[in-house]
Order: sequence, then C-alpha cells, then structure tokens
Amino acid sequence: MNNYISELAGICKLPLEAISKNFKLIWFGTTGLYVANFKKIIDYSQDKVVLKINNNTLEIVGRELLISLINKGEILIKGCINSVSLGVVNEKSK
Repeated sequence: MNNYISELAGICKLPLEAISKNFKLIWFGTTGLYVANFKKIIDYSQDKVVLKINNNTLEIVGRELLISLINKGEILIKGCINSVSLGVVNEKSK
C-alpha cells in the first residue's frame, strides 16, 4: 500500500506527507487488524498495542496480541481483539 502512495506522490510531484496524512484500518473481525500510515509504536504488550498516528493514538486492546508484520508505516496485529479506540497524543508519546 505504501508503494502505491509513494508512486502517487511522485507522479503528482507532492511531498509524501501531503497525501498520506490519513491512516487506514482494516479490521479482520476479532482476529486481526492492519494499520497503514502509523508513525511509531508507543506501547506494546500481549494485552494492548498503542500506535501514534499523526496527532492521535490508536489503542488496540485484546488478548494474546502479536505483531505479525511490520514495515515502514504498516503493521499487522493478530490476536483476540476486543476494542480499538482513537485518542489524542500526550506529551510523553511525541
């Protein structure tokens, strides 16, 4: 997905940040979550994953959470996902 966005930015002669500020979530029921355009991992445990996305945080709560794929700006989290919530970045996570 990021390769497509990079190519599009090049064709349009725009900075990558200008067209990739939004993030994308694909939620696979309760067993997986794909996130594109995240900035960094703030917290990671078997019960919770917190990602920084621009000026927001994305908190994934569940059981037996595992990062099964991670690339620049992309992450796939597997496990029993109970909830996903969007919040504001606090000063510690900048």
